[in-house]
Amino acid sequence: MCAIAAGILVGGLLTPWGFVVPGGYLAAIVLGSIPAGKGLSLKARLQIPVALATMHMSWGWGFLTSPRSLAKKVIASRRPAVHSAADADAGTPAS
Repeated sequence: MCAIAAGILVGGLLTPWGFVVPGGYLAAIVLGSIPAGKGLSLKARLQIPVALATMHMSWGWGFLTSPRSLAKKVIASRRPAVHSAADADAGTPAS
């Protein structure tokens, strides 16, 4: 949540439009956590937005800092796509 707050602060200092993206993200996280917290205690419901923001920031950091060699290994480990019989009957070329 600190990264979001920093983004809002920095964006707001540069231009009022700087509030749009981080503020929209914060609103989406909070609104998205409402159905996820159904039936949980108040403390647990308040922790969901923090957990979601932490998860997203960690994924983003990992994406930005991962070495290119990792992407090559992931792509090489993928198995070919499975195509349905309907595609074969229709003459659709495999992609």
